[in-house]
Amino acid sequence: MPVEIAAKQAAALRDASLLRYGDAQQTKVEITSHSIREWQEKWNTSTKGRWTYEMIPDIQAWISKKHGEVNYQLAQMLTGHGCFREYLYKHKHVEDPDCLYCKGKPENARHVLTECRRFIEERQSLEAIIGGPITPNGLTSAMINTKEAWDEINEIICRAMRRVRRDEENARNRVPSQE
Repeated sequence: MPVEIAAKQAAALRDASLLRYGDAQQTKVEITSHSIREWQEKWNTSTKGRWTYEMIPDIQAWISKKHGEVNYQLAQMLTGHGCFREYLYKHKHVEDPDCLYCKGKPENARHVLTECRRFIEERQSLEAIIGGPITPNGLTSAMINTKEAWDEINEIICRAMRRVRRDEENARNRVPSQE
């Protein structure tokens, strides 16, 4: 939750407890619901984090899930940050944003998830789990729906992200040819 919304929520909860009016639990639920609606409105109109927005457009659905923890690799996929060459290029860690396997295509979360030729088998597995073509929100919706889907999708994403990192490290450590 953005800090300014969390601060307003904390102040409202404090004020409600000081006034001691009505059903305290109901008041807390109403204040929290209002904060989440405000957060959702801000999320819908922001120009930042648009890949993450595609993955998680509905904040309430995401935060009320009953299973699944976000790990390092999943966080990279959800945010598009980390070991993707496009991200590394943006931060001047590599000289070229292109995928090592798909020249002319920037390597980012969308590319890895939906088109990189390295991950054909992973995509087929993901499509079988979600029952159709991969879309960012379709993937996270399936993850939210069942713990089994969360675990299976998370494992596939972790495996793919470890490979992206390993391939990048190998490319960085290659000794230039003596020719």
